[in-house]
Amino acid sequence: KYEKCGARGILVGEYLMKSGDIKTTVKDLLQNVTQHSVLGDLPLLPPLAKVCGITTVEYALAALRNGANMIGIIMTEHSPRYVQVEEAKAIAKAVREYGERTGPILPDILNANLHGQSDWFHRNVVALREACSRAPLVVGVFANKTAAVINAAAEEIGLDLVQLHGDEGFEICQDIKYPTIRTLHLADTTLSDGVTPEAISQLVQEGFANYILLDTTMKDQQGDTGVTFDWKVTASLTRARIPCLMTGGLTPENVVQALSIGHPVGVDVCSGVEVKGSPGVKDLDKVATFLKAVGGYLSVATLKINEEKET
Repeated sequence: KYEKCGARGILVGEYLMKSGDIKTTVKDLLQNVTQHSVLGDLPLLPPLAKVCGITTVEYALAALRNGANMIGIIMTEHSPRYVQVEEAKAIAKAVREYGERTGPILPDILNANLHGQSDWFHRNVVALREACSRAPLVVGVFANKTAAVINAAAEEIGLDLVQLHGDEGFEICQDIKYPTIRTLHLADTTLSDGVTPEAISQLVQEGFANYILLDTTMKDQQGDTGVTFDWKVTASLTRARIPCLMTGGLTPENVVQALSIGHPVGVDVCSGVEVKGSPGVKDLDKVATFLKAVGGYLSVATLKINEEKET
């Protein structure tokens, strides 16, 4: 009703006060908005932003001050952005202190959403948004490690989420004690004709990974390619009730377009905000510009919608 009148948001006050259970009512409102959106138009919600390949506390704090919701630390030894455990612990500690918390917050929120009425991935996304609204989170990126190794590292470092970036499959998620992001590697835009949402949907099963991240693969390289995939795949998956995070070739210059086409839950940037030719060295001006673009996306999208209506 209100959407047809041009409204893009609601102010809720008395309805919550009279609900008797404010916490549950807020969750239901968020879930219903997401469910309604994917049944019709794609959701117009604030995208989350993750800055990955963070190698120093300084870079982490700079990203947080500019609005990053998640900080990614690479824990795969072959990566030029690999961070030693002690530095990873320092980064995680700095992120927790910035968010004024001493421990993880996402697991409790996820548990509270276990029995929601919406689908698995939507319940998890609602929980992620709620957690990120309270404090930024730390993500550890692993590739082809055992669950035992991942659990031990996550506990020692103080991670909030584990991102699987190798060929581990989905079953390993059941043995990982932390919320997981499973990366799906897609061909770049020149080779993506055979990539369909239906094919991807067959790979994804509820109850394993909490979140899906779409990334680009080229030849034998998975991730850190600096190349984009077909962003329309993300939008198709959202319509298929599989909301995703999105990475691969994102930059301050193309992220708004990526958001407009893909409508992901959030975006993940790494090489796109680095000093050219220096993996792991962040260009803080690029970091700020990227995060400003993500933070201002809703205003841009709303303006575009209004312009289209006027024409």
